[in-house]
Amino acid sequence: MPIKTPSISMKFIFVFINLILFSFTVYAKKDNYTVKVDHINKTLHVETCFKKAPDYLHTISDNAEKIIKNIKWQKSPIRQYNGYINLPNNKSGCLSYSVDGSKLTGRLNNKKINQQHPKDTILEISDFLWKRNDYDQSTEIIITFIHDNGINVSAPWSLISRHDQKTTYHIPYTPVTWVGYIGFGEFDVLQLNTSNSKINLAIINGNNTYNQSSLVDWIKQMTAAVAEISNGFPINEMQVMVYLLKGTSGAVPWGQVNRYGGPGVFFVVNPDRSHQELINDWTAAHEFSHFLLPYTPDDRWLAEGFASYHQNISRARVGLLDEKSTWEKLLAGFKRGKKTANKNYAPKLKYAKGRNRMQMYWGGAVIALKADVALQKVTNGRHTLSSALAQLSYCCLTTSSEWTASETFSRLDKITNTDVFSNLYEQVVKKSSYPNYQELLKDLGIIQKYDGQIILDDAAINAPIRKKIING
Repeated sequence: MPIKTPSISMKFIFVFINLILFSFTVYAKKDNYTVKVDHINKTLHVETCFKKAPDYLHTISDNAEKIIKNIKWQKSPIRQYNGYINLPNNKSGCLSYSVDGSKLTGRLNNKKINQQHPKDTILEISDFLWKRNDYDQSTEIIITFIHDNGINVSAPWSLISRHDQKTTYHIPYTPVTWVGYIGFGEFDVLQLNTSNSKINLAIINGNNTYNQSSLVDWIKQMTAAVAEISNGFPINEMQVMVYLLKGTSGAVPWGQVNRYGGPGVFFVVNPDRSHQELINDWTAAHEFSHFLLPYTPDDRWLAEGFASYHQNISRARVGLLDEKSTWEKLLAGFKRGKKTANKNYAPKLKYAKGRNRMQMYWGGAVIALKADVALQKVTNGRHTLSSALAQLSYCCLTTSSEWTASETFSRLDKITNTDVFSNLYEQVVKKSSYPNYQELLKDLGIIQKYDGQIILDDAAINAPIRKKIING
């Protein structure tokens, strides 16, 4: 009887050996952190052990020198140098250090905050969680917080388990230059299921009283508004931190999108403001709208501009703004951006940064409107900006990579089978400091009177497009 060829068996053995080697490589970069929380003293005690230590750990935090103390390798003191902790490469052992949150400076640690939040601490992730020199997408990190009963932890990571005295997360890969926050203290953590997404809401109240149902309803309404743009909220799971602070201006004086370790939003909210003031505020709609696009840190005009456009359009879609008010707010923004661009401007919209704030925000918003109108005209209404962003959310809202405006617009062109976005980028964004919008508004039937009020002309050539933008 002829002997069967061993090629299949050899192939199997080859694959099996490579799987073992791959598994070993991944396992070799699996880090486990244990963090003991001392909420009274606003301190974390961190320990991580290695079978084979990396060359060093590092951070981009400016706070490291102030707040990282008692660094030890195998219980022997070592030092950090300019954000680096050198380790004995490939040696087994444990690293420990303490993080003193009371030493933080800046907007999250001042007299007012310490009076209202004596036992709550907010830290940038890079302040306390340093990364190994070979940190990349194959690195797996598990972190466990040990804390007293009644103490909660809020983080953007994937929750593994939460118990009375222990909370464990898996930390997915994201670039170390991104920003993210954790919080620990005596506050409530709620899970909201809204618009096919899970919102992990932490209400960090300190010694302030508050109406929980009011805050929950506000978050639900704002996520539902943005969900109207993209046919469902664009992110499956998100951390939301609501930090209550009396004596601040407005209902929501500050909001910030964070992406380090996973998607999150941080809000400062004045608990003395009414529920209606919360609902009328644009901040949450703006911040949640950032997640309609991939992260484009080098093209802030795109991120801020599209969010500024959709903070109004999204609220109109769910009836929080009427059509006239929506266009009044957009037109007022367009004019602020134009006025700023005439005084302190970037030579081209593409280069607008933080110091060109209004030019960046509202110039980008004009581009969003131009894209919405052009797309409907070119495709005879088959595509809108909303439908294009909905399809973008299915493929491209990754949590671990950065995009450029050019890449984003190329993908939107591919989705819509047009060149609307690339034409706007090449002919307007790269060539003008601020896009023209007067004729665009006139054709939409948006006419401003001498007293600043606007009227809507339903006989205008593009009035049906205007209505579709508002109604979806």
